[in-house]
Amino acid sequence: MVKPVSGPERVAGNGASLPDERTVPAMTSRSQTADEAGLSRLAGVAQARFKTSEEVAVAFMREAILGGIFRPGDHLNQERIAKALGMSRIPVRAGLRQLEAERLVTIHPFRGARVVRLTADDIDELYELRQNIECLALRYVAERLTPRQAEELREHAAYLDDAEVVDEEWIAARERFYDALFALSGRRRTADLVSALRIEIGGYIAIYQIHRVHNGHVRFIDQLLNDDVDGAIAWHREHLLAVRDLLRRQLETDNWRDESIARRSNPLHPGIGRG
Repeated sequence: MVKPVSGPERVAGNGASLPDERTVPAMTSRSQTADEAGLSRLAGVAQARFKTSEEVAVAFMREAILGGIFRPGDHLNQERIAKALGMSRIPVRAGLRQLEAERLVTIHPFRGARVVRLTADDIDELYELRQNIECLALRYVAERLTPRQAEELREHAAYLDDAEVVDEEWIAARERFYDALFALSGRRRTADLVSALRIEIGGYIAIYQIHRVHNGHVRFIDQLLNDDVDGAIAWHREHLLAVRDLLRRQLETDNWRDESIARRSNPLHPGIGRG
């Protein structure tokens, strides 16, 4: 699964130049084995699926962020990412600009690129936007949903409800479920906006293992199919608020500047600073 709005203040626009990172020192990792395996797998998927180097770089870095391997505040070292993907730094640099436009990274002309950190206020705004846009889109979905489409959505919904952990498969199922659901609205711009807002949150969902906060996706689909649109919207709004509240609690208790959380140094993003 590789796909492609208020976040923290951006320190550089798309026109900012990225610094030379070849002198960034490596740091000692607390645990690298799982992340290295995950990154290797993501690299293989991106290289198999996309043709251009820039597409591969964007897909690889985006999925590493959404999967929680590259965490909020992590420094993304261009040269090491390029080496891992077997390409020059030019497509990696272009890929970082794309991810900056998606609000997944911030670029500073002297400190390089880092994964965006969201604040509790950012979470509030993102979920306020999601409630307003998604609940409107669901009314269009209900008008177009067929029994066959509902059955396909139920399969993804059941997986989301029953999964024990948030892993690569769960993240892919979540993306397929929501992409398919809101595509049925027939409103392409609305579906794209919903996807963009969801992507901004994706890494936090994986990091905090938020998957059983508020189950009921299967019943939600049944409500849409059976013309209980108000009931479906009420459930979806409650679902979004439950996830939002848990994310807020986690953000308020975690300190992303603490080395035990933020300074995760694997071979592709060493030198994570406190900037």
